[in-house]
Amino acid sequence: MNNFKKEYTRREEPASQNIQKITWIYHQWKWDFGFVDLETEKKGFYVFPRNRNTAIDWDQVEAEVKSFKWRDEAVVTKILKRAEHIFIWTYEISKNFWFVRVDSALVQHDIFVAWVNSMRAKNGDKVIVKIMKWERKNPDGKITEILPDFKWNKWDLIKIVIESGLKLSFSPKVLEDVAKIAPKINQYENERRKNFRNLFTTTIDWITAKDLDDAISIEKLENGNHKLYVHIADVTHYVKEWSSLDVEALNRSTSTYYPSEVIPMLPEKLSNWLCSLNPNEDKLTLTACMEIGKTWEIINTEVYESIIKSNYRLTYDEVFYLLWDTKTLSSNELELQADITKKKQDKELLEFLQTANNLKKIIEQRKKMMWVLDFDFSEIKIEVNEEFKPIKISKYTRHFAHKIIEEFMIIANEAIWKKFSTTPFLYRIHRDPASEDIEKLQKMLHIFWIKFQLDDKISPKSLQLVLDEIKLCPKPEIVSKFVLRTLQKAIYSEVNEGHFGLALDHYSHFTSPIRRYPDLQIHRIIKEKINKKLDRERIKHYRALLPSVAQITSEKEEKSEKIEYKINDYLKAKFVEDKIGQTFSWTISWIIANGIFVELENYVEWMIRIENLWWNFLYDIDFMEMRDERTWKTYRLWDSLDIKIDRVSPMEWKIDFILA
Repeated sequence: MNNFKKEYTRREEPASQNIQKITWIYHQWKWDFGFVDLETEKKGFYVFPRNRNTAIDWDQVEAEVKSFKWRDEAVVTKILKRAEHIFIWTYEISKNFWFVRVDSALVQHDIFVAWVNSMRAKNGDKVIVKIMKWERKNPDGKITEILPDFKWNKWDLIKIVIESGLKLSFSPKVLEDVAKIAPKINQYENERRKNFRNLFTTTIDWITAKDLDDAISIEKLENGNHKLYVHIADVTHYVKEWSSLDVEALNRSTSTYYPSEVIPMLPEKLSNWLCSLNPNEDKLTLTACMEIGKTWEIINTEVYESIIKSNYRLTYDEVFYLLWDTKTLSSNELELQADITKKKQDKELLEFLQTANNLKKIIEQRKKMMWVLDFDFSEIKIEVNEEFKPIKISKYTRHFAHKIIEEFMIIANEAIWKKFSTTPFLYRIHRDPASEDIEKLQKMLHIFWIKFQLDDKISPKSLQLVLDEIKLCPKPEIVSKFVLRTLQKAIYSEVNEGHFGLALDHYSHFTSPIRRYPDLQIHRIIKEKINKKLDRERIKHYRALLPSVAQITSEKEEKSEKIEYKINDYLKAKFVEDKIGQTFSWTISWIIANGIFVELENYVEWMIRIENLWWNFLYDIDFMEMRDERTWKTYRLWDSLDIKIDRVSPMEWKIDFILA
C-alpha cells in the first residue's frame, strides 16, 4: 500500500520549493495541460492548467520546477517571448467593445481588438487575428486579414492549418518565378548528364502520392552482387540558392500530409509535375549507384547527375498483389484487378520486383547483424469523403512492398554519407537514450517480467533484445510503445552524433528533396562536390549556413508533425461526434496520474481524464495501476474497459469519456 498515492491530496502546497528556474519552450497538448521542454534536451516537465500563466504553444517561458508531493512539475512564472500565433474566428462588436470570438484549444478567452487594429472589419466578419500582448484577463490582438465570405466544407481544416502557422498558398512572387521555369530539358543537360533512360526503372509509392521523388533500378551482377540505383528528383536544378523559391522552401522546410490532402513545400508545378518522377517522361535526377555484396556490405558507391525515364508508377498494394495471388484482393480493391492482371504479363516487371524483394531480404539480414531497432507498429488509416468528413478509421499494416522502398532509401542515405563524409554536411542524428529514461523503462518492463541488462552505455542491441522478448507478450504493440517513448527524437544537425535507432555512426537524408529541405540542401553540396566546385569559399559558406538550416528544419518538422496530429485528432473526434452516449469496449494502453489511455481495435488511442473518473482513487507508480479507494477495483494495463462517450469537441481535439 505504500506505493499508492492519493491524487486528490496531491496538489496542496509544494513539498519543496524552487529546484531550478530556466528558459523553456511551452508545448500545449489537446487536453488542458502542457509541458515545458528544453530546446537542447527535450526533457519535459508537466504543467498543470492553472500553472501555465497564459502560455501558448511554442511560447518561450521562464519556469520553476517544483516538487508536488511525488512528482516534479513546472510552474510558468513569466512569458519571455510569444510565438507567432494567429487565430481565425468571428469579429463581433458589442457596444463600445470589439472582440474576436475564438474557438481554440490554445486560448479559452476572446481576444480584445481596439478599433485602430480592426482593419475596419464589420460585425460578423471572419478574420485572422494576432495576439499582441496578454496582460489582462483577455489578450489584446490585431486583425491582420479579413477573410472572404465563402462557404467551404473544409473550413475547420483551413482554421487548424492557418492557426498552426502554415500557408495554404504561395506568394505571387514565388508563383511568378515558377511560371518562368522551362519544362523541357535543354540540350546542355542532355549531353552532360549520365543517361539512365534505358535502365528498367519504376517508382513505388502510396496510391494517393503525386510528388514522386524516388525511383529504383536493380541489376544482378555476374559475381552474385547486386547493383542498386536509387534515382532522386534533382530539385536543385529548378530551385536555385537564395531564390524566392529557395527561401520559401526553407521557411516551410517540409510538406505536411494528412488524409487526402497535402500542404507542399514546393508549388504544385514543381512537386507534382516538373520534379515528380512520373512514368514515361524524361526526368532530371541525382542517382546513387551502389554495389551491394552477398554478405550485405556496401562495396562501392558512385553518384551521378542523370536523366531517367521511369517505366511504371506502382503502388505498394500493386507490388504486393503482383508478387502474390491476386485472388486475395478484397472487395474494395477489385478495381485494381484489371491493371494488375495486365502488369502480371510483363515478365521484365515481375523479374524486377522479385529481384528487388530478394535484395530487400539481404539488406534485412544486414540490419539484424547490426541490431537495428525494429518497431513494427500498425498505422492508423483515416478515410474521408469529398466533404472532408471521416467515414472510416482502420489499422493499416505495412507489408513487404513498403519495406522494399524503406530499406533501399535507408541504405542509399547511408551510402551517401560514406561517399561525402569529408565535406560539410547535414546529418540526421538520433542521440542515445538518457540514462534516467532507461532506468524508468527497466522499472516499467518489470511489471511484465521483462528484464534487460543496463550497461555503462545502452546499445541498440540491448533494446532490440527487449523488443524481441516483447513480441511474446499478449499485447506486444502496447508494450513496444514503452521502448519507443524512451527514445529521443531524431533531428537535423551539422555535427554528426550518429543515429541510435539505425545503429549507424553517420546518417543523412538524401532521398526526398521534393518534401524535405535538408535533402535539397544536401543535393546542392553533392553536386558542387562531384562537379569540383566545392572550393574553400563554398566550404566556408556551408559551414556558416548549415547550423541555422539544421535548427530551422528541425523546428519546422516538429511543428508539421504536430499539425498532422491535430488534424488526425480532429477527424477522430469528428468520427464519433454522432456517437455521444454510446458505449464501447477499449483496452487500457497506458496509465498516468492524470488519466487512463485507452485503445480501440483499430488502434485509435485516447485518454480518460482524471476528472471523468473519480477524485478518490489511488495511483500505483511502480505497477502503473489505478485503484478505486471505495471498491478496491483495480485498473491495469491491457484490461478491457467499457466506457461511454460523454462530450466531443473536434476543434479542441477532445473526446471526453466516462466509465459505463
